[in-house]
Amino acid sequence: MDKFDNVVRKNIYELKFNNSRLPGKVDNKSINQGKNYYILDLSYDNFNKFINDSNNKIDLPLNINIYDESIIETNEDLELRINLLNKLNQLNINSINFYFSDSTLYYYNLLMNKMGWKHSDATSIYLSLDRHPVGKKPNDLNLELAKGKININEEKLLWLSDNTLIKLQGKVEDRIIKDAYNLKDVAKKFYEYVDINYDISKLSEYGKLLIAYEYVKNVLKINFASRYTTTVNGKQELINPHPSYISEPFGTYKNKEGVCEGQARLIRVLLNNHFMKMDAVTLSGKCNLGNHAWVGAVINDKLFECCPTMKGPFRDLSRSGYIINDEEIYPKIYKRSYLTDEQINQVRNHVKQLKKEGR
Repeated sequence: MDKFDNVVRKNIYELKFNNSRLPGKVDNKSINQGKNYYILDLSYDNFNKFINDSNNKIDLPLNINIYDESIIETNEDLELRINLLNKLNQLNINSINFYFSDSTLYYYNLLMNKMGWKHSDATSIYLSLDRHPVGKKPNDLNLELAKGKININEEKLLWLSDNTLIKLQGKVEDRIIKDAYNLKDVAKKFYEYVDINYDISKLSEYGKLLIAYEYVKNVLKINFASRYTTTVNGKQELINPHPSYISEPFGTYKNKEGVCEGQARLIRVLLNNHFMKMDAVTLSGKCNLGNHAWVGAVINDKLFECCPTMKGPFRDLSRSGYIINDEEIYPKIYKRSYLTDEQINQVRNHVKQLKKEGR
């Protein structure tokens, strides 16, 4: 059974009327402008119902959220998406957000490009479920064919070919594309470091996570960006204004400092790439100090955690008050796990034994 099936959003079909009063000016006098529109939220299991629902007399513009994170496998699956897109193409749309898996994103890009999607300016595309987190995605997901704005972070874009990244200019924020190129080099340098210093062919997944953590702390010497944080009522908060780079993977790497999010995202980059091919994600949630971010790595079908700023790798973070946000997908699929002190020492010894002579 597909592990992601239990977290795919289903049973969503809501069409509601919205009458908002928006501020504006006429002849330099402030007024409230009336703006009427519909809001449509729809998941793939209700596509047929929406397509065939004769009760829907949609005579106003629409703001739409489409959730299709399933797997497209058959011609019938494709036909359903074609019928949905054909119906949407006939509507007056203010904005439409598509939330895809890497399976559905690939096919939607093909279909929308082939049929002539009319709402590109109103379209935003999100990759919400990454069903194939390691290994090359099929034909780079055909993102170069995507219609609309692509909202995918640089950690996922680093998997794409250089040619595809070039074609995404104008579809993805310039800074994110630039950082994706840079993170490719960061990942390659880490792989070269591991290959030079260890017998990489014998490294376990546990060993790779430990080395990535120690690389960030001891080789790159990434510091916590404490000068941009403060403590209020026992909770740590960012000071405004603060530079965005402290929460970004390449900015953290380049400037040698980052908050929990920046350091966690950087470790994810070191592991989840063409070279290391580890299933690693950034997890968000809370700890005793407030909002927090750390790393989750799937090893032996279990989710092991690594906190780069406080607890380190393999600890039982649930017992330390780390609560994962409800929208995080991986903890709903894989059981949170940890290693004992003895087992952590075994991992350290395993890594030491694979250290090359003179290194």
